[in-house]
Amino acid sequence: TSNRLDLARLRRLEEELAERDETIGKQQSRLHQNALELRRRQDRIEELETAERVPAPELGRSVDIRDRLDLVRRLEAAEARCLRLEAERDRARTELRDGQLGLAAAALREAELLRELEELSGLLADTPDEADRVSFDGATFLYVGGRPSQVEQLRDLVQKRDGLLLTHDGGVENSSGLLPGLVARADAVFFPVDCVSHGAVLIAKRHCRELETPLIPLRHASVTCFVKAAIAHRKAVKVSTG
Repeated sequence: TSNRLDLARLRRLEEELAERDETIGKQQSRLHQNALELRRRQDRIEELETAERVPAPELGRSVDIRDRLDLVRRLEAAEARCLRLEAERDRARTELRDGQLGLAAAALREAELLRELEELSGLLADTPDEADRVSFDGATFLYVGGRPSQVEQLRDLVQKRDGLLLTHDGGVENSSGLLPGLVARADAVFFPVDCVSHGAVLIAKRHCRELETPLIPLRHASVTCFVKAAIAHRKAVKVSTG
């Protein structure tokens, strides 16, 4: 009986020893794995520290960064070229618009000149020598508004026919305060309805009414229109004065 108990105790001890050996083996395996993991982490830390000290240490990463930088540069160049082309397009549109406005103004001016030429031709056809024979008999005319480029021509025309022409640009450069004095000096006041300020017309109209000075509107700002109106006015004055 004693031997059986000893054998049973020995068997349990052997089993416990085997279990302990297995446990120790597992612990040793875990310790080994932990040591390997610790080593890998230390290696990774060293790699990261090296990467911070030396930019792009790996060839693949270096190539990738260069590709990205090259792509960024190309995108920036494309954006700059796009902006430049848009600016050139806007400038071309502005030049085209200005050119179209210039052509429209030139066409309008050409039409006005043709109309004036036709009117002048008609005037000369009706009375071939009337423009040369007519005299303004020392009369003083006031021309309000009109085109600055015509002023000297109008003044010369009136002067050659024994008259005096006063002019006022309608308030562009000449003060509106000058109009009352000019109206007071004039025997008749003319203004082109298509080239004069509304304010200047109102001032001239008020003072013409007060002074009983003829106020003669012209259909448009042309030399011919003024000539016809001036001749008609002088004829009417001569008829009324006998």
